[in-house]
Amino acid sequence: MFVQRIRGLFTMTKKSPCSIQALFDLCKQTFAPSATSSPSSQAIHKLNSLLDTIGPEDVGLKDESLEDERGHGLFGLNVFNRVDRWAQPITYVDIHEGQNFTMCMFCFPTSAVIPLHDHPGMTVLSKVLYGSLHVKAYDWVEPACIRKSERVGHPTG
Repeated sequence: MFVQRIRGLFTMTKKSPCSIQALFDLCKQTFAPSATSSPSSQAIHKLNSLLDTIGPEDVGLKDESLEDERGHGLFGLNVFNRVDRWAQPITYVDIHEGQNFTMCMFCFPTSAVIPLHDHPGMTVLSKVLYGSLHVKAYDWVEPACIRKSERVGHPTG
């Protein structure tokens, strides 16, 4: 049901094909198969700058969808609607999936949580179109005793 509601919020706009096409073209150039290493910081900055200009209307979301910020739904406060809204699944809309990059949109209902996960060997750029998102990121750190023993030539075991 939530997927149907999200799909029902999409509408075609004159601006959306141009902005999303520009993002696609820049991703295609940045993540070309001929690239032997990760994209440069300048290329990532250019992508981030373009992402900063994209809003909900660029992917066809209507403005009235912005009202659903606190689980109240599109039709006002309703205790049952609010509970239903929090129980809805996270949905995924595929924009482009290729060998070198993927463009997609995740639709998170109010208070959604995803498990801790990794994207090894990938560059991930995200844009929140509306609402808010809290992200926690972690780096793997070796304990000091292991780092110290590796420096003095002791085998690690």
